[in-house]
Amino acid sequence: MRCKKDPTKMAEVLVSVKKSFDKRLLAAWCDFEWDVDVANVTDDFILAKIDEIIASVKNNAVPDVAALFKENVVMDIKESDVKERVMQFFVRSREFIDEQG
Repeated sequence: MRCKKDPTKMAEVLVSVKKSFDKRLLAAWCDFEWDVDVANVTDDFILAKIDEIIASVKNNAVPDVAALFKENVVMDIKESDVKERVMQFFVRSREFIDEQG
């Protein structure tokens, strides 16, 4: 990258993390999650918070996906039409995935 060797050119092409955020979304994060004033937020602060989010797992718990599926998505063996049985299974699978987010 040609700009990499020249700090002034690099500064011209870089976009601030803060400026790249949707203003309303950034304000919501600052008010409700980070408890900081938007005016005082820096790019480094935002990047650190993003790294924290990426490094964490939802509610600090890794679900046992296989057990959840076994419990919530079952094939209806009473259905005599095999094709219909399989289709119902896949429909229920998708519904369950959508419910879980």
